Amino acid sequence: MKRIRLGRWSKVLLILVVLLVAARAALPYAIKSYANKILAGMEGYTGHIDDIDLHLWRGAADVVGLTIRKRDGQKTFPFVSVAEAHASIQWKELVRGRVVSEAEVRSPKLNFVLAPDPKDTQTEVPQDLRDILTRLMPIRLNRVAIRDGEIYFRNLKSEPKFSVYAKDINLDATNLRNTRDRGDTLPARVRITSKFMKDAKFKLNMRLDPVEKPLEFDMDAELTGLDLKDLNDFMRAYAEIDVERGQADLFTEVATSEGTLKGYVKPMLKDVDVLKWKKDKKEGLFDAIWEAIAGTGAEILQNQPKDSQAAKIPIEGKLDNPDIGIFEAIGSILRHALFRSLVPGVEDSIKFRDVKPKQQPKKTAGL
Repeated sequence: MKRIRLGRWSKVLLILVVLLVAARAALPYAIKSYANKILAGMEGYTGHIDDIDLHLWRGAADVVGLTIRKRDGQKTFPFVSVAEAHASIQWKELVRGRVVSEAEVRSPKLNFVLAPDPKDTQTEVPQDLRDILTRLMPIRLNRVAIRDGEIYFRNLKSEPKFSVYAKDINLDATNLRNTRDRGDTLPARVRITSKFMKDAKFKLNMRLDPVEKPLEFDMDAELTGLDLKDLNDFMRAYAEIDVERGQADLFTEVATSEGTLKGYVKPMLKDVDVLKWKKDKKEGLFDAIWEAIAGTGAEILQNQPKDSQAAKIPIEGKLDNPDIGIFEAIGSILRHALFRSLVPGVEDSIKFRDVKPKQQPKKTAGL
């Protein structure tokens, strides 16, 4: 049997191939170890990734099983959990001379918790989480997609305890780095759909400039088909009332420019019946009076032919301290109840161009 003799350069090439294969096999473990070390160093929180898979030939990576928890607090509800995430370079934009990436996150869950023990409370995003994500994802994101997400807010210190949640969250955010439509004042697009509580539907559409400071955007959103009974624990905790039946819709439009905000919120209620005081219910006289007033008010302010209550609440002013038109809201309630009905839906009456402050003409010095 003949021995195959390799030349000097052939041996060097073979060694390089072996080293590259070994490096490729070890790289995911090295990156996972580095990522877990960074996640474990967050202030007040700790994180872990189960697995990372690399696809070097197409500039992509898959992350499986990301979890972020309170370091010393409760272990029941992780602050963040992600089943899997995929990130890759956008080759179309690379051809255009821009190095940007896209990410798709599947089945993420975000848990906000208000608990009797401050150690168990998690109501804010950790300050250094954004910096950590930047270190783990150094290439700027131009597109983000979320599929089947969930967000929960649990109040464990109220009486009764309650949970408010959104599920089946699907988000698409595009052109976040403004690689296209550079002539557009609001180049990025965000679309969100989800279910709120059991069966209510939520929808949001937004155009924005994510680079501009302060943030500029033009947004409309709607929440429809909310069964108010699903919020009874919440209303018992904060308003001390029960709803026997009723449905709510909510519509809003908001636009901001150069720190100025303008918009409205339009809540609409239908077939609302506030549960009256019962003998078997342990409550005081003031509780019974409050429920009676709430029920009477709903009856008085309803539009009789449609059995509904509605208001249009204007919002205008500075982005960090907007004015809410309470008296205008009361007037719209009365107009809806006594004269004409507000039309359900987004009105498309708030335009970004109308919010932008008008430029004052420059004063010229007199001769």
